[in-house]
Amino acid sequence: FLCCSDVLLVFTLSGDWNFSLPGITAAAHPSPIDIGLTHGVFVLENQQEAVRALSSDKPASSGSVSTVKCSRFLHKPTEKFMREQGAIIPGLDTIFTDSVFYFDYATGKILREFYRLHKPLLDEIDAYGDFLQGMGTNATDEYVSNVVNVSKVTPDLVETRRKIFQQLRGVQFNTLLMTESRFYHIGTTKEFVFHLCEDPLFREEMACVPCASVATGNASGEPSPKRSFPSKDICMMSSYFHDVNSVQLNKCVLLEFCEIGRNVTVGGDTIVSQAVISDNTSVPENSFIHTAFVERNGQRGCVAFAIAMDDSTKAKRPEAEISALRYCGSSLADLQTALDFPNLREMWKESEVSFTLWNARMAPMMDTPAAAFQDAVSRLCAARGGPAYKRPSGVEFMSMVDILQFKDTASVLSWRGTLHEKITSGEKVEV
Repeated sequence: FLCCSDVLLVFTLSGDWNFSLPGITAAAHPSPIDIGLTHGVFVLENQQEAVRALSSDKPASSGSVSTVKCSRFLHKPTEKFMREQGAIIPGLDTIFTDSVFYFDYATGKILREFYRLHKPLLDEIDAYGDFLQGMGTNATDEYVSNVVNVSKVTPDLVETRRKIFQQLRGVQFNTLLMTESRFYHIGTTKEFVFHLCEDPLFREEMACVPCASVATGNASGEPSPKRSFPSKDICMMSSYFHDVNSVQLNKCVLLEFCEIGRNVTVGGDTIVSQAVISDNTSVPENSFIHTAFVERNGQRGCVAFAIAMDDSTKAKRPEAEISALRYCGSSLADLQTALDFPNLREMWKESEVSFTLWNARMAPMMDTPAAAFQDAVSRLCAARGGPAYKRPSGVEFMSMVDILQFKDTASVLSWRGTLHEKITSGEKVEV
């Protein structure tokens, strides 16, 4: 089985179906057309079977799952392309989108043989965009040169994708039409906050609670009353408050693996992940901040990646247009002074050819998670008209690409272990 870590499925399984068919068998979920713009979409060989499966008056004995062969897979297509390819079920304006898929032993051997012949693979190969797009009786290799959704384009990428297409030609492609299912995608900051903080159906089906494994210190020694925040549309996980009663959390705040000081305010629509928030800190609304532990050239430190919730980290610009990239709602050209970056080109490596917020070196490597977080808050505030940001001198600036490359897992586990000890020794927080 292959599945994405940012997808959660709820489904009813009944009917005559199994995973005994040869090739690849993918779960397919009925979705509105707009969902297909950012997901994979199946073109079914037998659309009438889909119409029958979605019919409100179908016999109860027919079950909620049926198997249909797939003629083509479209990866994040436009609505126009969906209609041209026959992906939209007639009369229903419904499509079937992807989630998880299973491949049999024979298909696994094909992929293993491909790797044996072409290792080491130096190109970004996507299990959905590359494996599934090459499947089906009507599949073509047109997609191999479309690199819009590829984060790093390497010289041999197109040729490698073409070889995979040729290797998988002829493999049978099946779909399980799971008509009684719900597909939750939590892979974007907006989706993550909405489902965990606001969506009542998701919270009920996933048994979500506003507060899990959260504790507070208690300097007075007296029992603390049950904490009442202005909104219950919050989500707190594995976090420790020094004094929960002095903290203000606004609507749609998500905290995970955090240590929160006294007199802290967190603005609404905000995610704070793996952070130490010092006393008297105000975190601006509509923010995403994640603190990472890194090690480079024998030096350990912390870097806080910070963006607005609606920033696009994938938006690309050529070198001549990097000033047009947008951060916190403004162009980088308008933020040069506020962010203390007189030469925007220096935010990227000299060898960089594709310019995004993802690979922009905007975050300094600091000694402690608290210092890294405070620096991130200063950057976000400066970008929104607050006091100008002053870049720390003598430190290395990192991008998310760098953070992933130089992540220090041992330090993360050690820090989380210490945080866990504080949580277990503190007083449980209820909302």
